[in-house]
Amino acid sequence: VFAGIVAATMTIIGLFLLAYFDHSLQSPELFRRYVEGIPLLGAVNRVPLRGLNLLTVFQTSSEVPQHVVFRESLRKIRTGLLKSGQRVILFVSPKPKEGKTFTMNALAHSLSANGKRVVLVDTNFKSPRLSEFAGAPSANSEAINRAIRESGLAEVFRMKDPSGDAAGVDVIGNTDLHQSPSELLPPDAFRRFLDLLGEHFDFIFLEAAALNDFSDAHELAPFAQTVIAVFNAGSVVGTADKDSIQFLKDLDGQLSGAILTGVDARNAG
Repeated sequence: VFAGIVAATMTIIGLFLLAYFDHSLQSPELFRRYVEGIPLLGAVNRVPLRGLNLLTVFQTSSEVPQHVVFRESLRKIRTGLLKSGQRVILFVSPKPKEGKTFTMNALAHSLSANGKRVVLVDTNFKSPRLSEFAGAPSANSEAINRAIRESGLAEVFRMKDPSGDAAGVDVIGNTDLHQSPSELLPPDAFRRFLDLLGEHFDFIFLEAAALNDFSDAHELAPFAQTVIAVFNAGSVVGTADKDSIQFLKDLDGQLSGAILTGVDARNAG
């Protein structure tokens, strides 16, 4: 009995110490404590990705508990975007694998369920994961291919195959050129490209490579109307993140705020 009491006591002490020394961004409250000066747009709970169909989540009456919380959290962020009137949005994160690509996709589908046309442009030339979703033919191919051709960026972005199926969310992949945006995108040509896309789509989402490691976000920010930072609830704010967070703060009015992803549903409130 005594051994059992000692073991239980040591377990409790161990759990307490783990919680005490765990500085990860587990909840909105902890995010505000560790990332001061950046407004939190919303917290998105963690959902199983295997077999997840975003169309099903947003366009049916799916009542899977995790999906309900997930859907409603994105609707709250969506409301803020619609009110802001900003259409060209750059998504950034201090570190890779923070959930930026998935968050962009999910938010785009939430906007699509609200009747908005959204295009995601893979301007992450260092880790072009978004391009993996760009292969499907599109009913918007004519408008997309016109924008690519007329802006002279056919060597940078992939052309789209036509399709008779309408889609509210489209993805434009890049051609896997591992250079920085300023080396690949002449300013006038890229602005022309975004203007042409803006004639057809309600929202244009751009993705940048990780702030801690690359200059891409610095080079893309001038082309965006606003910037949204994505942080993962499992991440710890370290020394390397400080400069990235300061860069975000220095954006002043161009920064909309941050989205906290991968949150345990119990901590999402």
